[in-house]
Amino acid sequence: MNYSVKYMNAGGITERSEFLPFDTDAEADAYAQIELPRHSIVEVWKANALVKRTFRETAKN
Repeated sequence: MNYSVKYMNAGGITERSEFLPFDTDAEADAYAQIELPRHSIVEVWKANALVKRTFRETAKN
């Protein structure tokens, strides 16, 4: 199955996206999490369904 992985800034604007094949939702999510430190939000989509949205944690003072 093909998935769309979207990398977004803090304002929710897509900075980059990829369209890649994965066997499971978990594989797609694991791949997407690699880029999370560089982006505020990462979304994984399968067709028109949002699989997961992850927010980068901000440092607490």
